[in-house]
Amino acid sequence: MSDYDSALLLVNSVTGETLIIPDSSLIIHDIVFDASTQTVYTLGFEQIGSNLFTVIKKRTGDNFSKETILFQKQGDSVHASLAFDEHTHRLFFTLGDNIIYFHTGSAIAQLEKSSQPVRKIIFHGDKIFSLNSDSSITVWSTVSGKTILDFFLFEDAGWILLTRDGKYHSQGGGENHLNVFEGSNIFDRSGDRRQIEDKYRLNFKSK
Repeated sequence: MSDYDSALLLVNSVTGETLIIPDSSLIIHDIVFDASTQTVYTLGFEQIGSNLFTVIKKRTGDNFSKETILFQKQGDSVHASLAFDEHTHRLFFTLGDNIIYFHTGSAIAQLEKSSQPVRKIIFHGDKIFSLNSDSSITVWSTVSGKTILDFFLFEDAGWILLTRDGKYHSQGGGENHLNVFEGSNIFDRSGDRRQIEDKYRLNFKSK
């Protein structure tokens, strides 16, 4: 790769000067900047051998020339996404499946899995918001790593909000899309009584 064959550029917004940062990615799909530590994080797709990989990198130093690979996994997804917590300096990312990862500074960890494939993530306050493949929105606490709620908006403008403890709130006819099933007692083969925890199971009616 020549110095001019790179997907990563640094543009001075004052002078308009453009600096090419050598990088082996075929495409830089997403990028975030931590101004307080002068660190750039990139999500790119790279050819490694005969396979395509998704690679998460951290760049520091003069002109961000020092490169550290934080994570890599075979495959690529147009739904891969980065988000950054400026308070804790944690990087969050998803690869288009139902997992949101985050970098602790020394290792890669995961939030509680989403029930739907994640398409885009953003950070706000102390929470991660995801837009999912079914157009629902899921909210996580970045403190506990657990989901807080799921939000569903329908074509008729009705909506349902489902909380982690199984409660739901709705408005605008949202309940018209909702089936509720309550738990019940059953017996196993030995005759011992087992209790199924009462909970709501939400299914959405098709029109």
